Amino acid sequence: MAVRAAPSLGASLLPCAGLIVGCVTWAANMQLGQILPYLDCRSGLHLAALSSLVAACLTLGGSYLSWRSTGRAPVAAGEAAYPASRRFVAAVCTLSGLIFAYALLLQVLSGILLTGCER
Repeated sequence: MAVRAAPSLGASLLPCAGLIVGCVTWAANMQLGQILPYLDCRSGLHLAALSSLVAACLTLGGSYLSWRSTGRAPVAAGEAAYPASRRFVAAVCTLSGLIFAYALLLQVLSGILLTGCER
């Protein structure tokens, strides 16, 4: 009788990376979106657009990690592959991350088009 090791915390959260990273980066970018327009107006830089672009890239990276978790894991002889529920969660989190990335890309466009000095 073979004893299977419990998956690590990182491996069990990997299918949820798109949702977790998307939520965290979007929330952080929303807070930066309240602060950075004042700096954009004074300096003429587009820091709000830059922070949104970085957040969108991070969110796309989290979605990619979730998407990679939807496939079957390499298994040893006699071991079961990932259950269908894990693949479903990974697919939903991948799509959620893509939705967050789309929202962040719209914030990139607004950061480019608006100077921060509008009232």
